[in-house]
Amino acid sequence: MTAAEAELDSGAGVGEERDGSLEPSSGRTGDLPVTGRSVEVCSLEDLEPVTAAAARVDGVQIALVRLPGDVVYAVDHRDPRTGSCTIARGIVGSKGGEPTIAAPLYKEVYSLVTGRCLSSPQYRLVTHVVDVRDGRVFVMVRQPAPSGEPDPGPAAGSGI
Repeated sequence: MTAAEAELDSGAGVGEERDGSLEPSSGRTGDLPVTGRSVEVCSLEDLEPVTAAAARVDGVQIALVRLPGDVVYAVDHRDPRTGSCTIARGIVGSKGGEPTIAAPLYKEVYSLVTGRCLSSPQYRLVTHVVDVRDGRVFVMVRQPAPSGEPDPGPAAGSGI
């Protein structure tokens, strides 16, 4: 996949809807099915430290966050509360040593590791698998399971 196809966008983060619906993402995370392929999204240097950037990978809008030590996390860009694609515009921080991102509209704070909302437990961001190799960032997106299936639990963390 080329950089143009991945559409790295640190701008407004507005793009196609994932499934034609304006409904918020299901919020499931963890051992969700992945697309089965690792997609090269950008170089590590393209990501500003302690800042989020939006990209679309396999039709899913994600927010990439680079932390000190060149650790990169990927979560859904779609805000589970509002359905708007704004998470990459959030404030990156930490709570109790856990890296977080605060949604820009209503300020819910989400763990970048698990996707769990630390301020409103009814919300959860889907986390995606990230691997940094030779200065390049690769992502495998997780696809939400059909509604009615149990939540498989928190993500296992970074790495493919």
